[in-house]
Amino acid sequence: MTHGLTPDQPHCTTREAAERLGVSLRTVQLWVESGRLPAWKTQGGHRRVSVEAVEQLCRAQGNPPPGTGHKRILLVEDDIAMMKLYRIKLSLMLPEAQFFEAASGFDALLAIGRFQPDFLISDLRMPDLNGFALLRYLCSRPARGQN
Repeated sequence: MTHGLTPDQPHCTTREAAERLGVSLRTVQLWVESGRLPAWKTQGGHRRVSVEAVEQLCRAQGNPPPGTGHKRILLVEDDIAMMKLYRIKLSLMLPEAQFFEAASGFDALLAIGRFQPDFLISDLRMPDLNGFALLRYLCSRPARGQN
């Protein structure tokens, strides 16, 4: 399982890799075992993952590498014109940010699971699952990384 890595290359623990990638520890362990993430084992049997490989996987998943200062922002709005206005205004204020859009509360829940945004901006009055219900649901769930 060494994949050509050596202890002198920049590396992190599987837990640190999971935090950087926004996935579970078990997912990283499976990726290491399958060869998706290059890693090596210490004499004590602990895995060490290539930092470069973690950053490449972040980019491949559409997430900025950790520490770049880029933020992922999810915009939830059912009015197309308002969504466009928010995106234009926020892009001017935060040019380095990565924006994701959801047209309903239900779409927002899916997007949150997929993109794990740093910030959520939501319309509060939408049909079906409105912004209030969306926020109540999110507040009732364990914080990201604690599950």
